[in-house]
Amino acid sequence: MMTSLPVRKIVNLAIMTTPFMAIMGATPGFIVGDFHFGRTLAGVSFIIVFSSVIWVINTSLLLLSLKSGILTKNWMRLLTASVLVLIIVTFVFFVIKDSDFIRNIPRPVTVPPFSNRFVIAPISQALAINVVVFVLIELLMLREQKNKVSVENEQLKLANMEAKVNSLKEQLHPHFLFNSLSTLRSLITRSPEKAEIYLEQLSELLRFSTNNSKAVIPLSHEIELCKNYLTMQKVRFGDSLDFNINIPEAIINNIEVPVYSLQQLAENAIKHNILTKELPLFIDIYYNGITNEIVTVNNLQPKNSAELTSATGLANLNERYRLLGYEGINIQKSETKFSVGIQLIAGDTHAKSL
Repeated sequence: MMTSLPVRKIVNLAIMTTPFMAIMGATPGFIVGDFHFGRTLAGVSFIIVFSSVIWVINTSLLLLSLKSGILTKNWMRLLTASVLVLIIVTFVFFVIKDSDFIRNIPRPVTVPPFSNRFVIAPISQALAINVVVFVLIELLMLREQKNKVSVENEQLKLANMEAKVNSLKEQLHPHFLFNSLSTLRSLITRSPEKAEIYLEQLSELLRFSTNNSKAVIPLSHEIELCKNYLTMQKVRFGDSLDFNINIPEAIINNIEVPVYSLQQLAENAIKHNILTKELPLFIDIYYNGITNEIVTVNNLQPKNSAELTSATGLANLNERYRLLGYEGINIQKSETKFSVGIQLIAGDTHAKSL
């Protein structure tokens, strides 16, 4: 995986490290012979300039390797940079060794006259600086590549999570649509007026389903969706069904929940409980301030077949919460009541991006 060259970061790294390398390289000027400020300052300045040249050489070679595909091996770039540094140092040494500038710099009395054999010292120092610069650039590139891989992994993880959540969400549609159309056909025969109301609510639900592609939606939208669904079922079952939704306005703002969560819980209650005029079903949806949950509770009067299928819808919702990074739903069951609490998702969390 090729990482683009972070030129600005390399420049910042060079600015931070070059003065330290210059001071360390000029240390012999402090400890050999008599200290002379001018000689030491000249040494520091020279190393700063030459270190900058080494930074440019290594950065250029790295850029060449990224663009052209040559010098892709670390040892190739290090060797090429070392050869270039060696040529430059040797050239500079023999050009300026007899210059007046060099002759006028005071030297310690213990150092022999400036001669050709002393070219070994600056070459060794330059090559050492080259190795340090090369290592610093490689460490920076490794960190950049690690950050890039980390970002790509997060993006893949998010995309995979979104696909799974949407897959679970889409599983709800065929079953709901089939039941709704069956109910509509029955109402057309028995009560055309109720069928018209039912069809209007169904159209609203289908319009929402078509326009919505998010895994989580504002709580206010989900409440409206659930109201439409329960109104449809009220048309269907009449006095056999009653419901109440009581959630404070202060809770609704800036809060999100998985799409179809409340609607699914209401559907689950209607699907798996007996609804008659003698045994009506009551669905109550409210906010629990202690647990900070929206709770859907109904009186428990299960159908005989409920045990076989009652866990499917709840497992679906629980899995969607898990994929969004939350613990899941809170199921409570007693002899007379069945309740499910769902967690609230803050509107500015990562789940919103799904």
